[in-house]
Amino acid sequence: MKVYNTELQRLQEEMMEEKRLEAKLAELKRQQEELAEKTDELRRIMKDEQEDVDRLNSRNLTAFYYKVTGKMGEKLSKEEQEAYAAAVRYDTAEKELLSVNEEIERCRDQLSDLIGCGRRYEALIEEKKEEIKKTSSPDAVRIMGIEEKIGFQKSRQKELEEAVRAGRRAQDITVEIKNHLDEAKSWSTVDIIGGGILSDMIKYDAIGKAKGMTDQLQLALHSFRTELADVTEELHGDVNTEISSALCFADYFFDNLFTDWLVRTRINESREKVDQTCTQIQKILQNLCSRQEESVRVQSQLEKELEEAVAASDAV
Repeated sequence: MKVYNTELQRLQEEMMEEKRLEAKLAELKRQQEELAEKTDELRRIMKDEQEDVDRLNSRNLTAFYYKVTGKMGEKLSKEEQEAYAAAVRYDTAEKELLSVNEEIERCRDQLSDLIGCGRRYEALIEEKKEEIKKTSSPDAVRIMGIEEKIGFQKSRQKELEEAVRAGRRAQDITVEIKNHLDEAKSWSTVDIIGGGILSDMIKYDAIGKAKGMTDQLQLALHSFRTELADVTEELHGDVNTEISSALCFADYFFDNLFTDWLVRTRINESREKVDQTCTQIQKILQNLCSRQEESVRVQSQLEKELEEAVAASDAV
């Protein structure tokens, strides 16, 4: 009977993994569709402004600022600002789409290794039921049911842990973005007392680093959203709205990327938006951790119940 138990546990884990991957794949396909539409739209905007984009020597913010200051005081045209911002947003969306496409392929490969696990599980369950009938022990049926519930809780904890890990990764990145924006904010204060080109350069460098981290945040948020796909129904509140709202941060950050960046207010607004994103992530994480604690508590109760059932029976 112990051989049955070990094999059933393994197959049950495979079935739960298959279910998790199917939910993950469905969510990734939704993201793929959204991002494909987004990149097509940004590609169209870039094409409309291609001549202006081609005039830009680099998409590095610091290098770009050198180019701007080299115009001897001329202001960058609104058309060029919009063209460059569209190019940056397109690059980010394209990276997100590539990441999602790669994750879809990984999911499909993993699912192919799990084909038939459900059928094998059901067949083995039937075999075990026949063995239980031979023992004429009602306790054995109860024990099998408890073991199945424990296996479910273990699989659920794994899913929750993966979602928590993805959320914490996104949260860590928001902290880094805030640090870079705080640095830019500090140098904007220097501007008030006449910091000059040097302070502007340092400030733009900090904003450039924040932009780079925003690319990473988008990828991390998409990963977080994917990992939430198979646990969302267990969470309180509208998690999909929370995560979708967080994903809007990059669009906000890249809108008017150069317009008014020298104004302290603009940096403050972006800093507040990062705080909002961090709060949204934290809210979901607290929800997940609460579910983790509940699952651990249920498993502990089941294991105690199993121990008592085994102690009262010799049918296993």
